[in-house]
Amino acid sequence: MRILLVLFFVSVVHSDDGTDPSLMGTTVELDKVTESLEYEERAYISKEFQRGNNLIYDCSGQYWACVNDPSFELCQEKRNTVEKNNRITFLPCAPIKKFSKREDCIKEQYRQQHHNKKLSFCWEEKNRLR
Repeated sequence: MRILLVLFFVSVVHSDDGTDPSLMGTTVELDKVTESLEYEERAYISKEFQRGNNLIYDCSGQYWACVNDPSFELCQEKRNTVEKNNRITFLPCAPIKKFSKREDCIKEQYRQQHHNKKLSFCWEEKNRLR
């Protein structure tokens, strides 16, 4: 609907002889950027997690992700609600770190994907009673 209104606006501006035709594309480009940013904010990484500034490791899915605050909290909640019956417990998710900017999270995600081979935060070992 927004695109149709912008296209209508652009065609009206173009039909007016007093308007600079070089400005027509600017309105359309700004609208595309705005839509892209809105999509980025609500984009889902999985059926549970949305894109954001906070780094997690999904132990079940075996992937790193930068997620929003509610997704980060969901990861923490999933970790806390695991039944810890066995001596060694598999934890489904690991909230790693919160960042102020998404770009910083992406840089750390890349670093972790390529350099961190230890995923010990997916396992919890209970102390043995002797």
